Amino acid sequence: MLTNYSEESLKAAVIAADRMFLDSLPSDDEINHVFSKRFERHMKKLIQKCSSGKTTAKSHIVRKRWIAILVSVIMVFSMALSVSAVRQSIYRFVSQIYEKYTQILFSQTSSSQTDSLVFEAYIPSYIPDGFQLVHQEKNDIVMLEYEKGKDFVSYDQEPLENVSARINTEGVKIEDTKLNGTPAQYYSNKGIQNLIWYDSRYMYMISSTLDRKTVFRIAESVPMKKD
Repeated sequence: MLTNYSEESLKAAVIAADRMFLDSLPSDDEINHVFSKRFERHMKKLIQKCSSGKTTAKSHIVRKRWIAILVSVIMVFSMALSVSAVRQSIYRFVSQIYEKYTQILFSQTSSSQTDSLVFEAYIPSYIPDGFQLVHQEKNDIVMLEYEKGKDFVSYDQEPLENVSARINTEGVKIEDTKLNGTPAQYYSNKGIQNLIWYDSRYMYMISSTLDRKTVFRIAESVPMKKD
């Protein structure tokens, strides 16, 4: 015998089934599984990425793991960058500051030939003893992650035109500084030291649980790009 169901009754049945399924799930207090620190770190990066709005497919893949280390905080370099006459390209770091976060990206202010340029990787020559490389990516971007026990060092290098992020900027003091003569900013948040700097083509970032002096030493070991 066939029974005809109205659209309303089918919708009500689906809602009831969903509620039964949700009610069958254990509560937060009953879930005892402990995720690894590395898993938690990558999940926080992904959550930050999901809140950053629309991006290109390539950019989505790049930042799926990397866009922010834990609850990274970045204030903006609000200065223009002069580039060689051959490239004839200028970028500036643009910020849109909201109540609890800052949207940052590099805005191209003149014609550029960067799309035709080959990506050049610049790798730190110094990493503290005992750290093991646990993740790396070197395809039109550099992403390196080192771990030693509970400590980690993350290094990121990517073209300026790829950079766009939405990040928490509440209650953090930003230090304007220089790194090998280039503009840089340093900040510390929730036990994570962060250093970000850039040149005429790339943005670089180091995030680590190590102290400020060590973070700067790692950054200073990154070769300078030649225009």
